[in-house]
Amino acid sequence: MNYKKDSNYIKKYVGFLKQQYNFKGLYHFTDFENLESIFKSGYLYSRNGCNKNKIIFKDGANHDVLDKAQDTVHDSVRLYYRPKTPTLYDNEGVKLKEYCDKIHIPMPVYLLFDEELLYLDTTKFSNGNATRSDIGCTYEFFQSMDWSAIFHSTWFYPEERDYIVNKRHAELLSSKPISIDKYLKSIIFRCEADRKRAINVYGHNSKYEVDLSIFSDKNTGHARNDWQENNFVKDYNICYEFYENLRKKKLIIEIEFQKLFTDYDIQFVIEDVNGVNITKNKNYIYKIEKIYIDEFGNKCKTKENCKKGLIEISGNIEEIGKFYLYINGILYIDEDFLKEEIRKYEMFLKEQNNEKFIFTWLLKNNKSLNYIHRYEILDINNNIIKSRIIDFGDYKESVSWKLTLDDYNENWYKIKYYIDDIVYIHDTICNKKVICTEE
Repeated sequence: MNYKKDSNYIKKYVGFLKQQYNFKGLYHFTDFENLESIFKSGYLYSRNGCNKNKIIFKDGANHDVLDKAQDTVHDSVRLYYRPKTPTLYDNEGVKLKEYCDKIHIPMPVYLLFDEELLYLDTTKFSNGNATRSDIGCTYEFFQSMDWSAIFHSTWFYPEERDYIVNKRHAELLSSKPISIDKYLKSIIFRCEADRKRAINVYGHNSKYEVDLSIFSDKNTGHARNDWQENNFVKDYNICYEFYENLRKKKLIIEIEFQKLFTDYDIQFVIEDVNGVNITKNKNYIYKIEKIYIDEFGNKCKTKENCKKGLIEISGNIEEIGKFYLYINGILYIDEDFLKEEIRKYEMFLKEQNNEKFIFTWLLKNNKSLNYIHRYEILDINNNIIKSRIIDFGDYKESVSWKLTLDDYNENWYKIKYYIDDIVYIHDTICNKKVICTEE
């Protein structure tokens, strides 16, 4: 790729934008479902580029505006100079049931690209929404853009609305597909639940980040109109109860929604290790209990005025392979209980009075050492006794590891092992146990 002839001047002006408006790069927002084709192809394509390459994508665009655009816009990859664009406000999150058939982006994700794209001779600047604004490619055009309106983020007078909303949509247009490997800086999710799903579906990635603040303000309150209302799963955690013989007795999934979920249909599916739906199979699932929790931590029988819920599953827990949760028919949790990153682990107590706890584990490969590993020691009531991040030091070529804890006592009941906040081991502590997680 070649640079614009006046790219040095543009670069200096970008320094001003960083200082004045906290410019961080170029933003492209898309739906979670579209990540698969983006990762697979290695490129971000234009709308026409997707059609030409037969890439199916979830469409979150406003076609009343888009259909008026020139072919050059459809042929371009479009990115914004800022987050929180008006279009995202309208379309973000799972809608209320009566609006779910409208175009929207149930699980929005930001792709943040390097500023270098500004300097390439394959990109142009629009000083507002590219479907109805001037477009240029020179330093003179770039610095003449109304940046105070583009980065405007507070209230405005009614007579200013059309102008400011248009400027907030200012774009960078690339005539060529954009390389993910070369230019992508970050993949930004709204919440931990979205990041966990990305790890479960696409694997660990050091570019994953969580930052709710760059998404719509409606996520922390009501939207201006009913058709803009939204909700999503903020986070979820997985826990087990055990029999006295240390076999798993109950699977507990704690789910926290961003907002009250009274007006949303919540459904879930449980599959066995072979992918067969066993949600209603009494041979596997003996009992499912739904418990709702209000803002004061009280358990409730109905979901009125609740943001949290527990799904307690009793049965042949060892046979559960996957758990899916849907909001208004849209998949939000995709949890796989058959994770392969840890091939084997072993634990035992040592010394005369069992005051030393030794835990060893064998990783499938050393790639996961690039991510955060931590463990928790819990008592029988799930209170955390000890929690530590594991420092692997300079030995990141190894796949075999050993953890020795000298302060064991009889209150230690369970150990949980996380990689990037995804639970990979959740087991009771006992004198001798060897577990192989693969055949």
